[in-house]
Amino acid sequence: MYNCYFLLDEVVPTPHGSLSLRKPGFKDHGAIYHVDNMLTHYDDFSYSNFLSTTKHKLLPTGVRKYVFTFTHMPLHTDLVLSHTAKLLIRNDPDTFLVIMSPLETTITDVALKETLTKEKIPLNKVIVLCSNIESHQKDLSGVRYIAIEFWESYSRHHHKMLDDISITYPDQYNPTQIKKKFLCLNRNVKPHRIWFYYCLQKSGIIESSYTSFHLPTVEPFEYNQLARHHNVLKYIPQDLHPEYKKYLQTRMHVRKLDKIDERFVINYNATMKAFYNKCAFSVVTESDHRNCFITEKTYKAIMNMHPFYIVGVPQQQQLMRAKGYETFEDLFPIQYVNDYKTGMQLLTLIEKMDLDVLKTKLAGEYRDKLVYNQHNFLNRKISWNTIVDEIQKATVERI
Repeated sequence: MYNCYFLLDEVVPTPHGSLSLRKPGFKDHGAIYHVDNMLTHYDDFSYSNFLSTTKHKLLPTGVRKYVFTFTHMPLHTDLVLSHTAKLLIRNDPDTFLVIMSPLETTITDVALKETLTKEKIPLNKVIVLCSNIESHQKDLSGVRYIAIEFWESYSRHHHKMLDDISITYPDQYNPTQIKKKFLCLNRNVKPHRIWFYYCLQKSGIIESSYTSFHLPTVEPFEYNQLARHHNVLKYIPQDLHPEYKKYLQTRMHVRKLDKIDERFVINYNATMKAFYNKCAFSVVTESDHRNCFITEKTYKAIMNMHPFYIVGVPQQQQLMRAKGYETFEDLFPIQYVNDYKTGMQLLTLIEKMDLDVLKTKLAGEYRDKLVYNQHNFLNRKISWNTIVDEIQKATVERI
């Protein structure tokens, strides 16, 4: 017998398909949470102690149970919970609620509290699995949060299983074919990608790179509103605002590299391999430059044997080292890049780099580090059982 069980609530009746749960708007096309997609990539994951909420009477009396569901902060805090699940969570001292919301780093704890209160769910019986490292094992608005290593495990699964994906194998690594200093990918519009794109244009070093700047789903009016919003302007010195706004009109246009598959949020196309192979390193504009959040963007650079520098807080580099990865402070001797000033400092450093010297370093002193990073990504244990231990620890502390 297991020491705890997970109850999947509102299971979609597809016996010959992927295990999925209903989500708000279930009658709409695609309104499901794919459980297999979210969980089975973890090392040592098993469905052995999972069952539907409707089968809870099969479990021994007194065993600890966790109703397991999903939401998507900060977009919403909507929950789909059956009447049976709500009664168990409210009335059974051994039943708790686990909510998984790891796709973004931003959490909206006040809004989630309001949702839970509306559903009459006791806050002390709720645990949220998220990607916000600062919230790990903390109580926010009465709810316990646990940060989990989702994106590393998720991206690794994709790199192992998808055929049409860019990977540079060690025996293919050849710095002599490098033509540009760096690769900088900016697919979805975000404030830090806009002001950093201004840095790239202003510095003139953009021509020493392969840089993308895609606006796939944003209407021009919405983009112009965002580009002139305080969330962008506050990172640019005020005396440069007039010039920046002129750049928006004259220079900061869409810049494409390969053709994007519009069906999927993450661009894993193998057509990117040529751009990785022709660049010495990656400047990664991660999904969030204000928080310690690492996604597939950094791991794609690792799988293509690139040294990398992450635009954002210094904790991002520290986190990568804590996971056993090599980082490249000797190549990029700047602590962090989180605004126009520091962005220009980084680009000035890059401008001074000699491409031939870079090629020699990559073929010599860096090659083993790049092979090691790729091996570490593919083989580092990212355990589901560790997450379960964290959940149980949080439960004991709150009952």
